Amino acid sequence: MKALQRDRAQTAAALSRGIAFLVSFMAAVAMWYFVCLNNRVETQFSIALSYVNIPEGLVVTSELKDKATVRVRTTNAMLNAMPGRRVAQLDLRGIRKGENIIPMTAERLKGNDDRTFRGFELIDISPPSLLITADRKIERRVMLKAKADLPENVKAEIKGLAPAIVVLSGPEEEIKKNNPFIVRVPIDPMAPEGQIVDVKQLELNTPNLITAKPDKVDVRYQVTSHRKILVRTCKVQLPKQIANQYETDPTEVVVTIDLPEAKVKDRQYLDKLHVSLIPPDGLQAGESRRVRLHIDLPEGMSVLDASTKEVTVTKLR
Repeated sequence: MKALQRDRAQTAAALSRGIAFLVSFMAAVAMWYFVCLNNRVETQFSIALSYVNIPEGLVVTSELKDKATVRVRTTNAMLNAMPGRRVAQLDLRGIRKGENIIPMTAERLKGNDDRTFRGFELIDISPPSLLITADRKIERRVMLKAKADLPENVKAEIKGLAPAIVVLSGPEEEIKKNNPFIVRVPIDPMAPEGQIVDVKQLELNTPNLITAKPDKVDVRYQVTSHRKILVRTCKVQLPKQIANQYETDPTEVVVTIDLPEAKVKDRQYLDKLHVSLIPPDGLQAGESRRVRLHIDLPEGMSVLDASTKEVTVTKLR
């Protein structure tokens, strides 16, 4: 009986010691975990930037950085609680027209929705500052000027543009550069020559930060000619009364011309292309001199290139 009581007492003591050990171990683990979570560490990460409180009447014209790199000191617990996407708002109140240097400080980044910096000691931000350019935002009535975007070998004339005036809104300096505002009109290369083409509600392609009211216009244009490119070899001509007194080197010039498609086979029209020169005064027999050529063209023809712009003229007698 006494042996049984002794065994029970020993078992109870062992169990009590086991429970005490387990409680101590769990307390130690909890304390270790608490210390680890609250141990302060340094780390570096990227944050996305958004911009708030731009003063009324100003518009930022420089490119805004979309992220920065920060180095902070915090606890593991705070680090683990950070959101996956880290966003900070940069407060731009107080900027003025022109260039503004904005320090990247914790004070500037206050008001952040997801509280990226709450509980953090901010050590460093890269870049340390931003150069932000702002301009006065204005509205101004400006004239429109249509310009045809011509396909190869096509000529066209703008016949109408409505409205002729729009209201541009945006940075003052940019609007000054766009007065008048150029409307680029795409020309249909398949439109028949002489046909009037109406382009309805052509969208105005305004520069970045500029808006237009209205933002669409109606344009009318006419294809005046379809063009072709030819290469012609032309003899260098001298005045008839003195042509036998001089010689030229070279005697011919290769000319690349642009002309209406309808005139490509018109011999009389093509023969109106002349390359000529007038010999300089005072040239003695046997003497040579470089002389600039003169190219005469019929209406509607233009010169794209010539094999030479000058030839050597030599007086024979």
